[in-house]
Amino acid sequence: MSTTKLTSEATEAICSALIRGASKGAAAAAASISLRTFNRWLSRARDEGASEELTRFADEVEEAMNRAEIHLLEKIRQAEDWRASAWILS
Repeated sequence: MSTTKLTSEATEAICSALIRGASKGAAAAAASISLRTFNRWLSRARDEGASEELTRFADEVEEAMNRAEIHLLEKIRQAEDWRASAWILS
């Protein structure tokens, strides 16, 4: 299994994009990887005996997605026109 592109910089780029509401594909592109690679890393992180770097990546991605959802829900609550944020959450 090659995860040579899985660096702390790539993880940071992905998580930063996700927190801002980007799709998984856009977040992957921010780290110069394909959506397929992104999904493969997440899938392999769930395998028994997954490497620490893959497990850490999956944990950080999950946290970023949770933070994005919370942020968007707050924007919906505060906005006069909440539809754009609600669309992103759907």
